[in-house]
Amino acid sequence: MRVTRIPLPVQFYVTLAGFAVIILLINCWRMVFLLSQLSELKIEYLTTYAAAFWVGFPLDAVIAGYFILPVFLTIYWPWIGWHSKRYPRFFRSYMALVFAIISFLQLADISFFSEFGTHLNLLAVQHNATQQDTLRYIWHNYPVVWYVVVIVLVSLGLSLLLGKIIRKLPDTVAKWGWNTASILAGLILLFTAVRGGWQERPVDWGIAMFSDHAPANQIALNPIFFLGRSVLELSSEKNLDQQLTYYDLSEAIAETRELLNDGSIKFTDDHTLSRVFVNPAKPISPNIVLVIMESQVGEFCGFINPEMKAVTPNLDTLAEKGLMFRNCFANGKRSAYGISSLLCSWPVIPGFPLISQIESARRITTAGTIFKTLGYETCFLYGGDADFDNMKGFVTANGFDRVIERDAFPAFTPGTTWGVFDHFVFAKALSLLDEASAPLFLTLFTTTNHQPFIVPEEYEPFIPELPKSTYREGKPLRTMSYVDRVIGEFMAKGKDHPWFENTLFIFISDHGLSVHREIFEDPRNANIPFLMYGPSIIKTPRVVDSVVSQVDVLPQILSLIGYPSEFSVFGRNALADEKGFACRVTNDHVLWVEKELLYEENLGQNSRLFQYKSLYQAPYQEIPATDPRFQDVQKRCRSYLQSAFFLFKER
Repeated sequence: MRVTRIPLPVQFYVTLAGFAVIILLINCWRMVFLLSQLSELKIEYLTTYAAAFWVGFPLDAVIAGYFILPVFLTIYWPWIGWHSKRYPRFFRSYMALVFAIISFLQLADISFFSEFGTHLNLLAVQHNATQQDTLRYIWHNYPVVWYVVVIVLVSLGLSLLLGKIIRKLPDTVAKWGWNTASILAGLILLFTAVRGGWQERPVDWGIAMFSDHAPANQIALNPIFFLGRSVLELSSEKNLDQQLTYYDLSEAIAETRELLNDGSIKFTDDHTLSRVFVNPAKPISPNIVLVIMESQVGEFCGFINPEMKAVTPNLDTLAEKGLMFRNCFANGKRSAYGISSLLCSWPVIPGFPLISQIESARRITTAGTIFKTLGYETCFLYGGDADFDNMKGFVTANGFDRVIERDAFPAFTPGTTWGVFDHFVFAKALSLLDEASAPLFLTLFTTTNHQPFIVPEEYEPFIPELPKSTYREGKPLRTMSYVDRVIGEFMAKGKDHPWFENTLFIFISDHGLSVHREIFEDPRNANIPFLMYGPSIIKTPRVVDSVVSQVDVLPQILSLIGYPSEFSVFGRNALADEKGFACRVTNDHVLWVEKELLYEENLGQNSRLFQYKSLYQAPYQEIPATDPRFQDVQKRCRSYLQSAFFLFKER
């Protein structure tokens, strides 16, 4: 055979061909899935279904990238790589196996989806079914023989196609420089594929939630990616079933019901958290604006720390005229966890944020779904890329009509790497409220108070002289001051609009800041600002000093608007009594806060209880495990966390 020398070696093209054929196979099966759902499809969404193939490409690339990885890692080896006698045979066998695996999983997914309405995932396997029972069920209910025939035919056909493509490739041998270049190029392409692109974080299933038409989203979603995600969750949670099984589940739920019974509700049964308000207020339908403030921490907020009045004068004024919560805690340490707790009224459980877990791909109870039943328009507004942390996918799948993100703003709108500056986002919120034809539930997530903590140039003259702070050289104080001014401008402009008087505004942080590091997972870092303001809704200002957390926001809203129906969440009405608490989870560390008591536990390891007079007067006094209070607090914390974990997994 004559060797033709061109820059890139044949190994590069063989790898690329294998990748391309895998992509082709995945999309053929996507078409089969589409055809299997014909009864659910509508002709007016034809272009949306076509778009689903492109939307799903990053997820397909992840799967193709991982399957082709063993080829890339071996094909360049000298002596035993592509130019050896055995390697081409190994390559053909391996690719045939890949085609068979993909086809098997895709066929299984189509059958699974037709029965359960969700893509294949390991969490759907019933624990009380033995392997033998499962195999018997599959054999009797599915055309297994035909499936095997289809898998074999597809694998052979694709293998022949790939072989034909490879035979047309010149058997080139590159010089070492071009060989090295091809390896580097392959690494870059493969890295891009397995991440699903060059965005801030690896692609998540939420990217498929691109349409208001659910079938189109399911077409875009790659079932093998979805299955892989569930495997990762189980891997990260492999010991959680044991670690969080402290009591019989019914006992844990009973303890949790006691915690949530604030006197304003009654449970509708004897074994769940479903409840209704006993004497609800007269139902009203105000606009609701939930502002989730990036990285705001209570220590830098004036109505919590009077030394910081210069930082947040506008929030302080609103707090004084509304409901001021001074002992509110974030349930998690990142934005995704805060959004989960705020929109779902569900505590953080160890593992992935709830908005990224696969249970959230099917419709679950959220603020969006609740307010949709009340006739509200629902909108999620964010100045950055809403695919970050799967925010867009989650809210789209769970009750939100619209997601407005960075690409909705003019191309060169100033901002940071996280998104456009917040004054542009609040300006957009004004227009959304003006345009709303029904009561609007608007969730607005700010971006500017985040590293690199940049204040827009035009706002620099309005930033006052602020207290000195060693934390990040005081930069967060400046961006918090900027956000506070923007909020003040938003509220001042809003007063001139007819919707203003009939609007309930909620301002709360997503997770706090790591200002203090003397104590592991210092509770002061989790203390966040939270206030409610409604000109015609909250007529009597009130300072609430009981312990609350982000999960309490949704039931607090429902109480204020006289929600008339049954609901099942993990928050409570903080205005009903003062027996509040907060549960914060960071990886495997649990922090439980009650009035004057702090309990912490590292799952499967140690636990401690402290007494405090003020969070800001550390160190705290440790209470021995022999003290009766230790056992009481520990049981409340463990019951609550156990109930949250197992009830979420059963949703």
